[in-house]
Amino acid sequence: MTKDEMLQEIERDVRRVCENLTRFEVGCLIRFSDNLECPLRIVHFDSGDVYLWDIVNRITLKRKADSVFRNCEIIGKDPTLHDILRWLLAIEGDTDFIDMQGCFGKWSNGMVVKTDFAKWDFTKPFLKNQSDIVVSFLWWMKGLAGK
Repeated sequence: MTKDEMLQEIERDVRRVCENLTRFEVGCLIRFSDNLECPLRIVHFDSGDVYLWDIVNRITLKRKADSVFRNCEIIGKDPTLHDILRWLLAIEGDTDFIDMQGCFGKWSNGMVVKTDFAKWDFTKPFLKNQSDIVVSFLWWMKGLAGK
């Protein structure tokens, strides 16, 4: 499985757990049913209009809000570390943590088991910008939880 496929699967699961990521607001990704390959990001609301950033074509579009509400599918916002920790809490319980160096860890039988290989890069707030190793590790954690 590629990093992009793992990332999409994790993001979909995180958005299911963290419902705040799927609110129709600035920063949210949407797509229209007639163009599923072209996601758009909501960048501004203004007196009945919605301004959208076309990620593929790199242009800004202006649409009537009521038309957007009726004809779009909400993908959601990009998950951050906070969302990932909420997701881990939901699938694993309160045994997972991240230390000050960005290493994921787990309490197990009264001991700390820490991963030194899967480090969250704090200079990159979004999951999509993390290393292949972090994405693979989280995908593995998702599989362990049976989700």
